[in-house]
Amino acid sequence: MVENIDSSIVEALTGYPEVGVPDAIIPLLTVDEAGYPHVCLLSRAELDADASHIYAVVASTVSKSNIRRDRRATLILFTALAAYYCKLDVATINEDDGLLGIVFTVSSTKKDGDESFHMQAPNYLPTEAIASNEHWTHSRTLLRELKTEYSDKHLD
Repeated sequence: MVENIDSSIVEALTGYPEVGVPDAIIPLLTVDEAGYPHVCLLSRAELDADASHIYAVVASTVSKSNIRRDRRATLILFTALAAYYCKLDVATINEDDGLLGIVFTVSSTKKDGDESFHMQAPNYLPTEAIASNEHWTHSRTLLRELKTEYSDKHLD
């Protein structure tokens, strides 16, 4: 079953990290060939969302292999009030110059927390070196293309 995505999740994934300003670390989990969890840390430079889809760009060789094989993943996202565990299914994959662009649907979401929680997401300090090493410009372009192409073809 495909879920609509909670607006808190869309809001947390929307935007772009700025060099010198702390930003969220967002774990994407897959399962390796031996059945063990594999973690790939992503940033908002590699993610986007709308009400129906989560878009990701993945460079990790192991994560790419796991996603191609199993066509699923779990995204863990922290907001100020809750953690969200999103079970994802691949809707489409687009490979571009070593990066895997993925459109996910959400099969289920678990919210852990409420208004009484005051969390702080794990974060990092973006630098020019990180932006360059992790191909943020290319990722941003690929995310825009995926979102435009997929949403145009699959209007709900």
